[in-house]
Amino acid sequence: MQNPTFDPINQPQHLNKETAAARQVEFAVLAIEAGHSDVAITLSGAAEEMLPGDPDVEISTSLRNAEKAVAELGRKAWIQVTNIERDWLKHRTEHLDARNDIRSR
Repeated sequence: MQNPTFDPINQPQHLNKETAAARQVEFAVLAIEAGHSDVAITLSGAAEEMLPGDPDVEISTSLRNAEKAVAELGRKAWIQVTNIERDWLKHRTEHLDARNDIRSR
């Protein structure tokens, strides 16, 4: 993967859904490699929702099926954790704390 840059773009970007989703995934991979789980979760989730796909291979399904976390917390509790983190990152969440600790699991 070529390292993307944040240099100013002086011309329009011509994107389709597939290209935009692929760019989000590329940046999500860079973010996770750098230890920025919050950015990786947000970008990969956005890319996942842009295109039709098989739910069995989606990132959110893989995260929900994380064996170590399911064994430690139980499936129901683990899904609640992943949903809270996703919602906190993606939506206005006045009902949740203004601060959140997100860890790689």
